[in-house]
Amino acid sequence: MTDWRIETQALEALVQAHPEELQALRAEARRRQESLEARWRQKSPGDGTCQPCREFLDSQSAALADLLGHDGLGHRLRNVLGRHSIRSIERLREAADWELLDMPTLGPKGLRRIHLRLLAHDAAPRHAASQGPGASPHAPTSPPAPVAAGYVRVTETPFTLEIPDGWQRQDPSPAGKFVFTQGAYQVVVVAGRDPVGPYRGDPVAYRAVEPELADFRASEWSEAWGLDRARIGGRPGAQGIFAWEDSEGIRQYAENTVIIVGDRFHIVLVTGPDTKNGRDLVSRVARRASRTYTPTA
Repeated sequence: MTDWRIETQALEALVQAHPEELQALRAEARRRQESLEARWRQKSPGDGTCQPCREFLDSQSAALADLLGHDGLGHRLRNVLGRHSIRSIERLREAADWELLDMPTLGPKGLRRIHLRLLAHDAAPRHAASQGPGASPHAPTSPPAPVAAGYVRVTETPFTLEIPDGWQRQDPSPAGKFVFTQGAYQVVVVAGRDPVGPYRGDPVAYRAVEPELADFRASEWSEAWGLDRARIGGRPGAQGIFAWEDSEGIRQYAENTVIIVGDRFHIVLVTGPDTKNGRDLVSRVARRASRTYTPTA
């Protein structure tokens, strides 16, 4: 086992052993980040844009700047994308990973932020407030939006979500795992199998032992990035991107979403080959699936 894998396992054990200290460190890091962004954000009359973003006065460009973030990395991404005529969230969503990585100075770190910010943006509720503590965890917050072109809505399950048309549903496991496949690609959904109590309601701590990521943890080669908390459809959760080498030496790529509904973890995991085309398809499917996921039982 490589040294970095040993260190990763040790860190995972440390996270689970000291959850209170971890929360305090995260809160301090969040305060530092907010302070940094406050220094960038110098408001001008009538708008909330920071000084470097005042050129983005039309609504589409302003929305893209907000999505990328008003820190150093966000501003660099905004400039790089603007030079390649990407000035709206819709145009960014259409860009393939290889197209973005071909842009000078964007780099893997920039691509990771784009992936995670698009996931959070697409999963956020559009027309309803987030549920309060007393709300029913399964109550719909708004009428379902029209199904996206090329997708179908899955309904004969304890949840609804949209997957690409033509993907095949496999028989669910006794533990409540649902799998939809198309060739080497999979959408895996686990609707409330595991309680949040043993992990103190922390989706990041749960992900360290999440069964669906066992192959990632067992691999001799693996990497992960963008392991961020997020609001998914108005609910607390976490998202992350993972890559590993399977037992046959084939590299796999996955985007994983963990959502807390009531006192249970819900999982939406999309996997496929770790290639340019594979990452593009996994990202598109993951964004749509996590955005449209709604438990019904």
